[in-house]
Amino acid sequence: MPLAGKGVLIFQSTRYLGDFLLTLPAVRAAKEAGAIPILLSHEKFEGLAGLLGIETVCWDKDGAGRGLRGMSDIVRRIKAARPQVAILPHKSPRSAIVAFSAGIPERIGFSDSPARALYTASIPYEPGIHEVVRFQKLLLPAGLPDSLIREEMWFPNRENLVKAGEAFAVPEPFVLVAPGASWRVKRWSPEGFAAVARHLSGIGFRVIITGGKGDVPLTREVASLAPGSLDLAGRLSLPEFMGLVGLAKLVLSGDSAPVHAAGVFGTPCVAVYGPTVKEMGFWPLSPKSRIVEVQLNCRPCKARAERPCPLGHHNCMRRISPEMVIRACEDVL
Repeated sequence: MPLAGKGVLIFQSTRYLGDFLLTLPAVRAAKEAGAIPILLSHEKFEGLAGLLGIETVCWDKDGAGRGLRGMSDIVRRIKAARPQVAILPHKSPRSAIVAFSAGIPERIGFSDSPARALYTASIPYEPGIHEVVRFQKLLLPAGLPDSLIREEMWFPNRENLVKAGEAFAVPEPFVLVAPGASWRVKRWSPEGFAAVARHLSGIGFRVIITGGKGDVPLTREVASLAPGSLDLAGRLSLPEFMGLVGLAKLVLSGDSAPVHAAGVFGTPCVAVYGPTVKEMGFWPLSPKSRIVEVQLNCRPCKARAERPCPLGHHNCMRRISPEMVIRACEDVL
């Protein structure tokens, strides 16, 4: 059946900016197929979602929206939107229960999800392809033409994001350095980031250090080791952060959201990868980008969140030198 005319609810209810950005190409594909995309996202992305020009439903599933009362409320609001298709990319049983309870006729997810019994159709989670392609492929059982699947990031109205970034009047040219990551095991050393920041400053770039409120102790340490840098961690709204990414000459980050934000604008990007590997499907999509990594038998690592290196050495990050990262930066500048 063609996808045109169907209301398609795309679930993106995690609190991670990277997940939000990686979901948006599926919104683009549904829209180009003539569907009516509806994005279910975490309430922290309400400011960004408002720039998409599509209907959005906000759900803070780990905050006010948790528990039976929260699930009942989101089911009620989804029913009011009357979607015919639910796309469930994150394998969440709770999201699958919500989609089922809302009576959405078509519910599509990955076949290795613990919630697959609640789906009406599923596809394999393919290794080796980019996550944005995997997410778009979830639309195929609902009638998406294969020709609309593209390996690229997407965000409409990017000029509005750039205007938000321009409000900070940061002297150009500048680079963004983002030392944080949601998982501790994915963080390169503050000394390493600072050494690269000092080099970039020495060749004429203003260095802007960014991160969320939880990254402030880390960014302060990096800034203290890189005199002249400007630490904006915890001070930017998401549209402002995205706008600065669009204006920057380079984004330097770990395997985290700034990599995917750079892909939205095509901003040159250098990503420092330790426990994760490209084959997992999260590589930078900027045309000028580099991944800095070392080859170890223990990669990719199974460590998650705040857990330390299970082997106790963290060599995937410790063996990456500032000189390796500096060379990568110079390659893309």
